[in-house]
Amino acid sequence: MILQRLSQSVSVLLLVVGWALICITINYVMEKFIPTQFWDQWDFVSVIASEPDVGGILKDLVKPHNEHIILTSKLLFYADYLLFDLTNALTIFVVNLAIVGTSALLAFIAFPERLGIPGRTLLVTGSIAAGWTLSQWENLIWGFQPQFILVLLFGLLTLRASVAWLDAAPRSGWVLPLTQLLLVSLTALSLSSGVLIFLAIGFVVLARRAPLRRAAALVGPSLLFFALYLWWTSPRQSIGDPELRTTGNFLHFLLTMLGSPFTDSWVGPLVGGLLLLTALLWFAYSVVLPWWNHRLIDAPTLLLSAFGIFITAGLLGIAWGRTPLGPDAALASRYCTPTMMLWLSLLLSMARHVWLSLRGAAFAPMTLPAIVFSLLLLGWGAGTQPHHLTNLETRHRQVVQSTYFVLAGVWSNEMIRPTYPEPDKVRPLLAYLKKHGLGIFSSRSTLPMPSWSLIFAMNRLDGIDWCSRYSIDAVFRLGENGWKVNGWAQEPETLEFPAWLLAFDEHGRLRGFTPAMTRRPDLTHSLGASANMRGFSLPVGPAAADGEASRNISIIVGFRNHAGVCRMEYKVRLPGPGGSPPPPSELGPV
Repeated sequence: MILQRLSQSVSVLLLVVGWALICITINYVMEKFIPTQFWDQWDFVSVIASEPDVGGILKDLVKPHNEHIILTSKLLFYADYLLFDLTNALTIFVVNLAIVGTSALLAFIAFPERLGIPGRTLLVTGSIAAGWTLSQWENLIWGFQPQFILVLLFGLLTLRASVAWLDAAPRSGWVLPLTQLLLVSLTALSLSSGVLIFLAIGFVVLARRAPLRRAAALVGPSLLFFALYLWWTSPRQSIGDPELRTTGNFLHFLLTMLGSPFTDSWVGPLVGGLLLLTALLWFAYSVVLPWWNHRLIDAPTLLLSAFGIFITAGLLGIAWGRTPLGPDAALASRYCTPTMMLWLSLLLSMARHVWLSLRGAAFAPMTLPAIVFSLLLLGWGAGTQPHHLTNLETRHRQVVQSTYFVLAGVWSNEMIRPTYPEPDKVRPLLAYLKKHGLGIFSSRSTLPMPSWSLIFAMNRLDGIDWCSRYSIDAVFRLGENGWKVNGWAQEPETLEFPAWLLAFDEHGRLRGFTPAMTRRPDLTHSLGASANMRGFSLPVGPAAADGEASRNISIIVGFRNHAGVCRMEYKVRLPGPGGSPPPPSELGPV
């Protein structure tokens, strides 16, 4: 009775902790949501721009993307285009939902027994908190490469359907075979690693010692997709430096990737190696030994092991294909999605064994809380690592800052490169998006914007006070028709930095706007500002008509929490072609 009450109390505490970890992830996703296209997505935009009809889109669905067939990701992108104006809303929602769904499904697979509503809620919460972490921030806030989670979700469902078909009666109808075929197709068409699902299905067939006819029916479709993939994607485009693809570099890349959710230091390969060794030993103990001794393998353990084999095969493929890019590429956060699902599957498999072993023990009521505690520890260890949060914040700030420049019409190389390394390829695509009101130019875009009262502030300048604490540090020309104004401003009473800065010319035209986003730790001591002090890089875009009045810029500052609006006393003089920034004597007062 005492242990039962203790178990209930600990379970409530763990449930609160689990939801706290989940809410941290939700908050970051909501706050750092990026509506800007990135890398692969620009390739999809080019298809829409060149062949905007249904035929062009359908033709692109099965076209190889590098060495991958990513039909499901392209479907998701084009659905976002048709329904949400390419704002990334649908993509990010589906990616996060798929990660949550896969994590929850793993919990149900690992523990199919009746745990009661409280026990099931606790277990699923722990599994989601472990699988849905900020270590994979690139996919969570950007929707970048959704294929990493889609191939895992469809692969897991495929294995579940395969086991169900294997366990069904010989004459059980066509529902299970057709379901398995559909899921195999979705898996194989989601990512190149999806065609390796035949390895996991083959493992299930071998572990169950299935009859040859049933085995062929189960494995056959996935083997066919594997053969079609090799034919369809040949010849494959090489990337990076092929001389880097050595056995040592391959192993280093693989182990670094396996340890990347937990560290980005030299310890990473050691962590990855330790986890991999643990997985191999556990596989030998829980699957190989029972099979060798002709004992029935526990069904959930078999399914989790098959899923682990599928993920491992994919990670081996990633390591082999990306080793020529160098070891730093192994730290890409998008690879943390399959890596975290691998470790979650391993932990749930081991937890199930412990739970079954201790079911009749006196302290059995504490087993489930102990399992959930280990899940939360996994989620905390991966989701709160400083390098993930730092990379997330830095990348978000860099991309969103460049997005405000693009909105202002400053399409310089410097401002486009954060989303794609070839600006010349992106400029015509930006023009297409702007013309058709898509992406960041859409009225549906979630990019934060200044209020209309701030935008119309230029019409009532006489009623706006001068700013008392500010500095314009430098003015830079960007390309032929863009400028960047760097500086800072501060509310004199609260010492807070601005929410918005807006640039107007003497004709009253809005030329650009931005939040204050640039970290300025140098001002913390000199101004008595908070450690979170932000400066600004204000975009100034091209004017509709050239002239002297277009080169004199007034800056209006809006503060948070209704702290007021002010304007900088001195106008910024924009340098002309080949001109240099204004000397300090022309800059505003401190």
